[in-house]
Amino acid sequence: MAEKREQKERPPIVAIMGHIDHGKSTLLDYIRESNVVEGEAGGITQHVNAYEITHKNKEGERRITFIDTPGHEAFTGSRKTGARIADIALLIVSAEEGVKEQTKESLKMITEAKAPYIVVINKIDKPNANPDKAKQDLAEIDVFVEGYGGHIPCALVSSKTGEGIDDLLDVILLSADLEELKGTPDVPATGFVLESHVDKKVGVTGTLIIKDGTLKTGMFLCIDGIVSKIKRLEDFTGKQIKEASFSSPIRIAGLSEVPPADTPFESFENKKDAEEHAKVFAQEKHRAPDKEVNGDEDARLMIPLVIKADVLGTLEAIEKEVNKLDIPEDRAYIKILAKGIGDVSENDLKVAASAQDPIVIGFNVKVDKAAKDFADNAGITPQLFSIIYKINEYLQPEITNRIPKIKVEEVAGSAKIIKLFSQVKNKQLVGMKVNDGTIALAKPIRVIRNDAEVGRARAHEMQIQNIKITEGNKGDQIGAQVESKLTLALGDVLEFVDEVEK
Repeated sequence: MAEKREQKERPPIVAIMGHIDHGKSTLLDYIRESNVVEGEAGGITQHVNAYEITHKNKEGERRITFIDTPGHEAFTGSRKTGARIADIALLIVSAEEGVKEQTKESLKMITEAKAPYIVVINKIDKPNANPDKAKQDLAEIDVFVEGYGGHIPCALVSSKTGEGIDDLLDVILLSADLEELKGTPDVPATGFVLESHVDKKVGVTGTLIIKDGTLKTGMFLCIDGIVSKIKRLEDFTGKQIKEASFSSPIRIAGLSEVPPADTPFESFENKKDAEEHAKVFAQEKHRAPDKEVNGDEDARLMIPLVIKADVLGTLEAIEKEVNKLDIPEDRAYIKILAKGIGDVSENDLKVAASAQDPIVIGFNVKVDKAAKDFADNAGITPQLFSIIYKINEYLQPEITNRIPKIKVEEVAGSAKIIKLFSQVKNKQLVGMKVNDGTIALAKPIRVIRNDAEVGRARAHEMQIQNIKITEGNKGDQIGAQVESKLTLALGDVLEFVDEVEK
């Protein structure tokens, strides 16, 4: 009979989600009495961060872990990670602006994760604050808060003055009590990877959230089939610790590889057990291998791209932004030759140099010395950024200039044939009325019959009341000599087109 292990109350893990600039980070700043917002480029939180606080009330002291997820549209993946790992979500809504697109997106992720949530109406100190309007906006997307026809908890707060924040923390703990969160301290820890990056001094570093059990230095982690020994363990402040238990955010240095965000981890007391688990994981993973896609050689222009970023979450966000670029799929496509975290290296540039006219971009990274020397010789200029949306502001015109131009026809104006006068060989005298736009002698003509192009034509002469003209506008009735191999008919529409390069 298996030994029954003692379970204890587990502190809640709370994800803060919502639209950009609705005050998620400033709210958390007030709660933990520190400031990270000013240090974020562009005023946007661009990494997933986790923090632990102790809330004191009349019942005593209790811990809460917060996950600060980026609200910028690029970080959809990070917000998904936060919602999945969290026990409770806070949906932040500005009392000034109400519901926005990313509010709806965050709500969708919360409901898909089936996570209980609390609506937090922030910025109630602002002159234009209208909490009732925000509640009405929420009701229009089927979010009915307490006191407004529903049962979803709602807190009114100001992250600037602190009004309502203690009440919010009490509501979080009450919600946690209703969820009956439990953890078993005397089992090896399990949880999720929140973030990872390469540190020049200590190697691959990961931010993890423990969902159950206890993690100690000397134990072994298995993440995505990769085993690493825990040599150094830090709490969220960077203080070195020997062990951590459930709901704690921790940092681990010296991982064997960079683990993807949202990846589950398991821990083991000894290396043998960890390696055995990794072996089983690998067998399961490779049971259904990915199929290789083979096809004919692509005749489109290939735009080679190398991406380097400081952390994995940002790398994923950059890829999402790149996918939004306006590129005609029939003429060009982007191929990511290499991507990774850490400074731009000589090897990155060698990969880039294997293609013609490569683009190398880096986010919150530098170009190391060897790479600089190689870049000078190869004629490659890495583009470095610290604000996510600036990347596409650079890439879009750069790529647009490279895409092969093609000639397309655009309709400048159209006229309907309302009378037929005479025909000598291919030259035909007709009466027509301009339906739309402007028609002109110099423009090629498409003949449209029954909504389909049936031939081509060109106008050699146009008159209005025996006065020769070179162009006509909407509503004009015009007599014209039109040359076409096709015999024109009443009701035909003549589309006068411009040839433009795109």
